[in-house]
Amino acid sequence: MATYRQERNLEASLIDQITELLEDGGWTGFTIVKSLSQAYEKFPAICINVTEPSFTRKEIGNYEFIKIYTVNIRLFCKDDGQRLDLADYLLDEIEKGFKYYEYTIEGGEVSQKLETGRINIQRMRESRKELRNTENLVKEDKYRHLISFDVKIS
Repeated sequence: MATYRQERNLEASLIDQITELLEDGGWTGFTIVKSLSQAYEKFPAICINVTEPSFTRKEIGNYEFIKIYTVNIRLFCKDDGQRLDLADYLLDEIEKGFKYYEYTIEGGEVSQKLETGRINIQRMRESRKELRNTENLVKEDKYRHLISFDVKIS
């Protein structure tokens, strides 16, 4: 029996909840992946990455740090309309924050998922079409969108 560490719990929590948001919003046909290479294999897709945290001291004289993670969500859509609508839908939901789960793994499968906190949005970095000159690109790259934001787990 093993448990995920904080960054992996964060990523898994986001994947689970964005999967639910897609279902609740009627967005079908999208696969949620963790690497860009998978997005090309399972198009249309949403790629969720959590980057290395930045650290801020909790308070002066304290040795504890607060970790701030940057989350990048890349949408690989079929056209500009789908890209804009999905980005807008996700932005409305992202603003609300997410539940934070801790996962226990047995035999390579999740055996327990326990809600232990919140994923709070600290700063929205950007929401934009990722690639501007899309003339001679493969279909997977023509309508990519990047949503990026900073989060703190509490």
